[in-house]
Amino acid sequence: MTRQRIAIVGGGMAALTAAFELTQRAEQRERFDITIYQMGWRLGGKGATGRDERGRVVEHGLHIWFGCYENAFRMLRAAYEEWEPLADQKIVCSDDALKPQCNSAIGAGDRPEIIGLRWPSIDGTPGVSAPDLTAFSSFSQMLHVMQEFFRQLAPPGEFADSLPPDPILGTTTIALLRLAGVDASKYATSASAEAGRGERSLAIQAERVLELASDWAGMLAANDRLRNEAQLRAFISVIRSFARAALDTEAFVKRPSGNFLAQLIDVGTAAIKGVVVDMMLGGATVGDLDLMDFREWLAVCGADRSSIYGSPIVQALYDSMLQYCEGDKRRPSYGAGTATQAVIRLYGTYRGAFAFEMQSGMGEVVVVPIYEVLKRRGVKFQFFMKMNRIALDPSKTAVEWIEFDRQVNLISGEYIPTIAPGPGNGFLQSWPSRPLWDQIHCGEQLATQNIDLESHWCTHSVGKVMLRQGREFDNVILAVPLGAFKKLNAAPGPCDALIEANAQFRAMTETATLVPSISVQAWCSVPTAGFRWPPEGAVPPDAPEKTVISTGPDPLGIWADMSQVLQFEPYGSGPVGPESLQYLCDAFACELYRAPPEEGHVPADAKARARSEAIDWFSRKARCIWPGTSPHGYFDWTVLFDPDGAAGSDRIDAQVCQANVDPSSCCVASAAGSTRWRLATDASGFGHLYLAGAWIDSGFNTECIETAVISGMQAARAISGTSFAIPGEDFLRFGDGLPAPLSLVAEGAMLLWEALVDAAWEGSAPSSVGGMPRHPP
Repeated sequence: MTRQRIAIVGGGMAALTAAFELTQRAEQRERFDITIYQMGWRLGGKGATGRDERGRVVEHGLHIWFGCYENAFRMLRAAYEEWEPLADQKIVCSDDALKPQCNSAIGAGDRPEIIGLRWPSIDGTPGVSAPDLTAFSSFSQMLHVMQEFFRQLAPPGEFADSLPPDPILGTTTIALLRLAGVDASKYATSASAEAGRGERSLAIQAERVLELASDWAGMLAANDRLRNEAQLRAFISVIRSFARAALDTEAFVKRPSGNFLAQLIDVGTAAIKGVVVDMMLGGATVGDLDLMDFREWLAVCGADRSSIYGSPIVQALYDSMLQYCEGDKRRPSYGAGTATQAVIRLYGTYRGAFAFEMQSGMGEVVVVPIYEVLKRRGVKFQFFMKMNRIALDPSKTAVEWIEFDRQVNLISGEYIPTIAPGPGNGFLQSWPSRPLWDQIHCGEQLATQNIDLESHWCTHSVGKVMLRQGREFDNVILAVPLGAFKKLNAAPGPCDALIEANAQFRAMTETATLVPSISVQAWCSVPTAGFRWPPEGAVPPDAPEKTVISTGPDPLGIWADMSQVLQFEPYGSGPVGPESLQYLCDAFACELYRAPPEEGHVPADAKARARSEAIDWFSRKARCIWPGTSPHGYFDWTVLFDPDGAAGSDRIDAQVCQANVDPSSCCVASAAGSTRWRLATDASGFGHLYLAGAWIDSGFNTECIETAVISGMQAARAISGTSFAIPGEDFLRFGDGLPAPLSLVAEGAMLLWEALVDAAWEGSAPSSVGGMPRHPP
């Protein structure tokens, strides 16, 4: 049987996943002949890492895997089970590669009002067995998580006189709960439970309302016959009425933790209400909601303006997902449908822990085992291949050939890209941060020229390589980042022919917004405890030392203590090694990524700006979250570890500061109105061409590792012609239903939409559901 030749252009997680899926079984390996073409010397895309001259791990930025990354974890577990690591390799299983991180914090910019959170453990393990991704199961867990935060941040002893009032459930609600199998008296105040059995009302303990709602959602998840409109509207009325009561309780919101909880409950329950009312009952789709920004939609769903715009809760979502057009914090935009998917997946579908931390660089603990397994399965890799042009046939409806710039000539026929485990790399098979020049013709000369063969602004080439459809490949998977071919300037790009020939392909590239980012890795001479984290004013005051924080002080508002990586790094040249390792990152407002390829100065300009902003942050902002680093009101630069002993702010040069402005390094935002133009893997509009990457329409259209993996699986499914469901690709997708009026909102008819929602609510529900007063939506 003639094997189908698959050319995969790009070596990021989407590309690796497509190859992994296409070679899962022996019969597939007999069916497909796969070659991956990668620019530069390593794999991993935005997850690539490299060891620098000191043996340290250098990352693209901070990579945290969330406990809802079902497909990513499943592939990684399979790779480790199949991998045969080299001798001396220290990390040999996925559970050693990524370990649970149950602590996080939400900051308040430069202010000390930090809220520490301990995420509850949830039964199950990501990537093991099928997850339950139904809506009400997700609501149940989301409400359970909020209930656990309520217990942590509003303990009854401290909040005895400041809790929201105990809500009263009326006869109708009690009856609906009973039909759902929920005994409301279990959650009632002791007096009400004694006096109210069989009566017309029950007073529910305020601190247990979310627990009741979680159990109610769980019962609705377990029996779809219960999910009638009366049950759904009563459920929504209970949770939204409690949210409003919490916001209206002055003594509760005067406390920082009470205000945080009130706003969290307001936003979370408004999102749940929106899914039920707009999507389940109203027929709106994720795409319809994406026409609005998430904040605008939360307002339509009844969330208070202070919760939407005045709290760090929603901002934490935008920050973590880098949802700022061109990296500009003044231009937040996140399609409401996609943002809602992200929120409910994060809170409501994680298993085990909320998040998992890499124990070393992602390239080492994730990419290496996948790469080695693919090699063993017969997948071929062509490094130093920079896509130059995709050409179409005369009809302009199919790919005819692909041209690459060959960046270097190899001394032998094959490039060996990784470094074997040893003391210089923490006994982990790893990637270098520069090419292994001894395998390259004229390598010593090229090394002295400081050529960056991964850069958009590197035009070095030693020749052209052409792949022709029907000869070198039958089908191609375009799995490079969208920034690699989006038209950013007048210079010719590799996909210009596709953009010109197909309106849909052109619209996808034109409407996609790129987001540059900044990242800093700081090796420190003192342990994190010496920073005096958490600062005075944080709640709770004994928040865990090791944490991940978002919405911290700009321009490096995301921070994670990644000191665990040090165990896999050698000491520097000094007599004492670093005591802790801190990663900081954020969106980075600039337009440097638009510069044409001939402007070779851009990487140096970007690095200089990242250095300047890092110095400014340490000088003026580090004290906001690390007061111990500025004991006399100014930053103590000796906190930064420098084996060369530089003085003052020059110690920043012993750290890693980088601006990710290369178009291929930029993330793709899910801005309001943009996701509708994304194309599915098999909808490129051209024969023999499939798409993969976090920028395609995968059903979960927010840039993250999980989205990239889903897209790679979808590409493999389309090429192989097999039929299998991918967890998460249809999350909150209940069917198109009738045309939704949300499109009117996107065109500015906000008043009309509010009138429609209010009329629908008034026409189907009484002014009081089950005895609880209904607040405005």
